Amino acid sequence: MRRRGLKLGLVLIAIICYASMILIQYYLEKAGRVAFLDPDRPVLFPKPSLVKSASLEHNTLTADFYWFKAIQYLGNCLLYNIKPFQLWKYADFITEIDSKFLEAYYYPAVVMTTEQITPEENVRLLEKGKENLPASWEIAWLLGFVYYYFMGEYERSAQNLDLAAKLSGYAPYAIFAARIRAEGSNPDLSISFLEEIINDPKTKAWRGSAEEMIKGLTQRKHLDQLNKLIEEFKTRFGNYPSDLKELVKAGLLNSLPLDPMGGTYYLDPETHQVKSSKEFYTGVYRPKGW
Repeated sequence: MRRRGLKLGLVLIAIICYASMILIQYYLEKAGRVAFLDPDRPVLFPKPSLVKSASLEHNTLTADFYWFKAIQYLGNCLLYNIKPFQLWKYADFITEIDSKFLEAYYYPAVVMTTEQITPEENVRLLEKGKENLPASWEIAWLLGFVYYYFMGEYERSAQNLDLAAKLSGYAPYAIFAARIRAEGSNPDLSISFLEEIINDPKTKAWRGSAEEMIKGLTQRKHLDQLNKLIEEFKTRFGNYPSDLKELVKAGLLNSLPLDPMGGTYYLDPETHQVKSSKEFYTGVYRPKGW
């Protein structure tokens, strides 16, 4: 009987605590006067430590309650056609309650990415997720995407995509990282990583793609080196060469490199830039309007 009474008492305490938490949140939202209508008005939350105490450390259930509130907030934003500028605050609060809540990191970050809002907060949320869920390839992949598209931090982006490739076993993420490194003028790092893919029997299915990418990155190296020599020729002789053979005649180059993509290197007379007749695209696709 005593045990039953104790259990009943604990259940009642838990109900009272949850009811108090919901009541506190209600008044906070009322005080905020429907914060989602004003992106500059802060969304109010109680202290995470207070919520944890009130819920008797039932963190998962508590986080689920606030996750429902976040979904509600998103629904209101859709209803009123408002960008969800406050979403990162919901996600940040929820992940303070339950640091292992993968969806509370990933899906808000996806929304913020597709809506192209609050990139700094997006990065901060995903970095927290990466720290608390180090085995999540989803977080690493999205973090790489955000670093590239929004922050312009190529190496950080590539590092996260490399991590996503290792965690998921999906080699194309690493190839994507290689392309980002190439755009960031660091093709040697990309080539080294792609050579690891070629030598790894587990990534045999992606060997052809990796080999093709190495050829393209080697072409990029050649073009970069030749364009530097073109500028050196201009500095030394006061004018641009009429064709690439003049680089060899001037002693700046022993011989012209062969294009690994099967094309021919030539000097564009208008831009004075070296190009290939079969140039390999090593950039990253960007959707229109970004």
